[in-house]
Amino acid sequence: MLALSAGVQKMLCWNLANENVDRANLMRLLFDKYKLLHYEDGVFKQPYPAAETYRRMTDALHDVEHVQRITVPEHPTLSLFKVQRREQSPLFVVWEQENSNRGA
Repeated sequence: MLALSAGVQKMLCWNLANENVDRANLMRLLFDKYKLLHYEDGVFKQPYPAAETYRRMTDALHDVEHVQRITVPEHPTLSLFKVQRREQSPLFVVWEQENSNRGA
């Protein structure tokens, strides 16, 4: 939503699946958890739950014309976006940033 509201028109998820990952490679810790499909012996197997999330997101964002970020001054941790879609009612996306300093 941040990227779309800043004018980005196309995005993709490049880490579809990994095969033969070197478990000693530290980059695996960063990127392996983002794979969408189990891949084994050159064949895509079952999808991970994130794959369904991406499918639902792309369905909801189909025919997007404009994404506007809406500032809510009294709630600075709130992210609110209005998504204008062709021939559909607007879609509102909202989430609250968790305070990682709680209890500190």
